[in-house]
Amino acid sequence: MFVNKSMNQKRQYLALEGLSEKEQLKREKRGRRFRVAADVATYGRTILGAGISMAILSGTSVLPKRMQYRSIGLATSIAGLVAADKIDGIFARRAATNGIPILEHDKRKDPFQDKVFAHVLMGSIAIREFSEGNTFFASVIAGCQASKLARDYKMSQSRKDAHPDADVSAIPINKYKTGLEGLSHMIATSPMADSEIGRSIAGSSYVLSNVVGLIGYKMADAQYKLPTAEN
Repeated sequence: MFVNKSMNQKRQYLALEGLSEKEQLKREKRGRRFRVAADVATYGRTILGAGISMAILSGTSVLPKRMQYRSIGLATSIAGLVAADKIDGIFARRAATNGIPILEHDKRKDPFQDKVFAHVLMGSIAIREFSEGNTFFASVIAGCQASKLARDYKMSQSRKDAHPDADVSAIPINKYKTGLEGLSHMIATSPMADSEIGRSIAGSSYVLSNVVGLIGYKMADAQYKLPTAEN
């Protein structure tokens, strides 16, 4: 097997048969660039999300006017961070295609960063809404976050205790849950939430994402206890 000794040995390059050494080097470099891009997208989203959350809590003194709480700019920025969840997966798969495999560490790291991003953002929105006197809306968000925290813990335990031959990849319904969460964040931080109707829509979206998440947990837990069809 061809391995470039001069490059990072933490991830072994998986050579593709039929390529020359020069072609292998080019393919490996391309794969490592995609792997770096995937990691930047994963960690960068969490870091930027934490920065936005701190700005939400600080009030109007940090972000420019077009990016302040309940602005189109802030909602759009959050939409971009939510989309980054798909981007890192695209980069990771491109890296794997070019010989840099997706490790078990990556499979655990990405869901963990997703959870950190969501909880930090939800927590800052709930606190900001409490401070503005929207007690019921803030309570709905806080309640959904508590439910999500319990669900995320159970999901992690389920994946940890999965059957050795079980398929532990994300199931489709949980992807819908993530999309609903992202939509909830966007509505809650957009001008829509200036009205009671807008806050009701955002709160309902958070509740729906929780319901979908709980259904997804039950389905995933059953899947993790079973070996794959091939086995």
